[in-house]
Amino acid sequence: MLSYLDNIPTILKAVKDTGAKRILDVGGGMGKYAVLIREDNLSGRAEHGEIIPTNDLIIDCCEDTKYFTEMKSHDGLYDNHYHSSVFDMKFPNDYDLILFIDTVEHWDKEKTKELLSKLNGRKLISTPTNTVMYTEEYYGDPRHHCSQWNREDFDGINYSNNLSHIFVI
Repeated sequence: MLSYLDNIPTILKAVKDTGAKRILDVGGGMGKYAVLIREDNLSGRAEHGEIIPTNDLIIDCCEDTKYFTEMKSHDGLYDNHYHSSVFDMKFPNDYDLILFIDTVEHWDKEKTKELLSKLNGRKLISTPTNTVMYTEEYYGDPRHHCSQWNREDFDGINYSNNLSHIFVI
């Protein structure tokens, strides 16, 4: 579904603070974070005197919802596309940062924790504090919200950030 708009500045700051140059956007949807992260990076470089800022980011996408992957604009937003479930993917595991923005609430907790433990690199997770469980198929995607996440679900994993709905681990 859609992201909570008030989280966008916090997410962008968290991405910038990691210094990540290779990013995987899991469940990228319409691609807003690809656009916003690139713009934030290039704007910062221009503000520091680069007349023609160098795009030094690689942002890849793992998205399996056909509605999004068939959007004409989707192709131009990401460097590489993986159009299948993140649970089934065989992709490079050398990302500096992996984004899980409004995705984990669509998945089984144990299966998701197993996935997170297998992936190298830092992970930025944003999930609703009060997940609304629904049964409608939005964007033709049969997945529904099926889990509510909180800090305790990430016990034993080192993360920083004191917001109740954004975790950087």
